[in-house]
Amino acid sequence: MTKHLTGTREEWLAARLELLEAEKELTRRGDELARRRQELPWVGVDKEYRFQTDEGSASLADLFRGRSQPLREVALPLLREWSKRLSVEGYPTRVEDRLGCRPPTLVFRLAPRGAPESFLTLASETGPSVRFSMNVDGREVGADLKTPLAGLQTRVVLEGLGRFVTAALEATIPRRSDCGP
Repeated sequence: MTKHLTGTREEWLAARLELLEAEKELTRRGDELARRRQELPWVGVDKEYRFQTDEGSASLADLFRGRSQPLREVALPLLREWSKRLSVEGYPTRVEDRLGCRPPTLVFRLAPRGAPESFLTLASETGPSVRFSMNVDGREVGADLKTPLAGLQTRVVLEGLGRFVTAALEATIPRRSDCGP
């Protein structure tokens, strides 16, 4: 049998506040380490790596077809533009750039009036490909959209964004049974 200390509510609260400060300090230290990790210098790739793709053997440069960071170059500007436009319409949004993380990820968050926050995640996967996943009203919705990373084009990002925004806004429309008598 485990023996736990017992005490007054005031003792518990004092201990809990002390623990909370330690947890906050740990979070701050983790954030600082993540920032420092992202600031590490990049190192050029000197070795000629070859990858097997559906189209045959390809170099690293071939995989990106001249674009070094498709998520940053194609998707991020579109997400930011949509965020601005939806915010003007009264829909709070934000774009989280997690491209320095593993896996590189972009998150587009949308909070329609009177509904829980929904989010669209664009994540790089091995392959290399990008997977779009949608979470609306706390649950995964729709089939994931997946595209080769090198094939990430404006049209594909707009298709994923369109599906997501439609699903998120439809979740706020009252259903027939919600309308009352």
